[in-house]
Amino acid sequence: IAQVLFVLRFAPMSHCRVTRSRKCWRCRLPFVSALVSAMLLRCVDAAFFEGLFPVQSTGDFAEFIGKFCFDYDKHSAASEGAQIVGRLEWEVMNEGGHPLNLGGGKLYVLLFDDERSAWKKAQKTWASSTCEEKKQSASLVSEILLDGGTSAILPITIHERLRPRFWYFTIVGCGLELNHDFIRYKLHATNELWGWQKEFSLDHINLFYVYLGFTICFCMSGMAAGWVSIMSPAAQDPPLREHPYIQFLAMSYSASALSCIAFLIHYGMFVHNGYGLLRIRFLGVFFGIAANCVLYLMSMLASCGWAINNAALPYRRYFLALISVIGAVQGLCELHAETTITQSTQIFTYAGSVGALMVVLKIFVFLWFAFQVRNSYLDELDGRRQRFYKYLGLGIGAWAITIPVTVLLAFKVDPWFRYKVVASADVAARFLALSVMTQIFCGPLSPLSSENIFSLRHMRESPVARSKSGWTNLDDGERGSGPLRF
Repeated sequence: IAQVLFVLRFAPMSHCRVTRSRKCWRCRLPFVSALVSAMLLRCVDAAFFEGLFPVQSTGDFAEFIGKFCFDYDKHSAASEGAQIVGRLEWEVMNEGGHPLNLGGGKLYVLLFDDERSAWKKAQKTWASSTCEEKKQSASLVSEILLDGGTSAILPITIHERLRPRFWYFTIVGCGLELNHDFIRYKLHATNELWGWQKEFSLDHINLFYVYLGFTICFCMSGMAAGWVSIMSPAAQDPPLREHPYIQFLAMSYSASALSCIAFLIHYGMFVHNGYGLLRIRFLGVFFGIAANCVLYLMSMLASCGWAINNAALPYRRYFLALISVIGAVQGLCELHAETTITQSTQIFTYAGSVGALMVVLKIFVFLWFAFQVRNSYLDELDGRRQRFYKYLGLGIGAWAITIPVTVLLAFKVDPWFRYKVVASADVAARFLALSVMTQIFCGPLSPLSSENIFSLRHMRESPVARSKSGWTNLDDGERGSGPLRF
């Protein structure tokens, strides 16, 4: 993704097989693909769960609907009658519109809590257990009485006194003969103790405030960095804002702010309708991944001294491909998590072999960065640039530490707080990295000056401008290419 952003923003239009007056759709194809992926999302994490469940003409069936985390009554933990902490409203209807005849069978709503003797036990034998065995292991069994009608509504209240819990929702049919009728279900779950946030599962509550705060932080920091790049006396002709690193910062700040804004829109709509806007939410995830990949790209380019004191970029194809793989893997993990109804409370991005692969790739990126920044520090003769590489290594090293910290949070934090803690830590780590990059490239340690600032736009348009800038071999990144001299 970072490589695509680099191409879209900086690549000469002569690389495209279309005229310069036309848009390069080949370069923009990944963004179109992301939009198409967003259009394929369905609601899997909401206060509302609905759909058609497959029904056989005869026999039993069992369908997992979803899960929801309810809070508990902290003030009535020792009393016998805790207040209602959550509500469920089931609605089951015949899609054909005519009275539904169960053929002597029965239809049940089975609820399981997260105790080992409930869902964790039933989950292991869910595919092979009988209808009666499922009913015996359930925490709550309620029969849906249709009485020859086309629909039925079943209200259920939740009481909790000990701790927050995840509840798992299923519909089970025993001995049904439906003659190929299709049954539509709709479930509405609410956290009654949380006022205007009652539509949220407990592991998502207060994330609206988190994204609101970071939206303000990213916008304010981005504007401050832009003001410094415009007003800095270090270089006015060409302006500092023309340097690739400053434009990378602007791209990452913009993507981060757009990501938080997309999540704000999603959660704002979630408050009103219990569904949110899953397509907007996925775009928020996409912009977040793009912002992180741009930061990876910046750190790896800076560690080599690219566009600082030389134009050499060792193994450029390999590390650009590595960054693209990291972005693609994370994007696929997020897309899978958004389109799959999962029974686990673990975060898919950090769980399993795919999550482990992504963490290993990120650690490899930072190890490669540490090796390159050490070499650049030892080869540099200018004291100011040496300090730049020193603090660059320390700052990006602090960002790298957030990776194992986030992984530990994903596995050690209680399930009812896990998602919002990990999401908050991820956004906070991105803001930390951007703040470090802004201080390094726009602060007193910045190596950017009139000697290494150039306009890629002008260089694309004019070979004369390219030769005057001194960066005649800007695209020469083969191993062994020497530093440019001014």
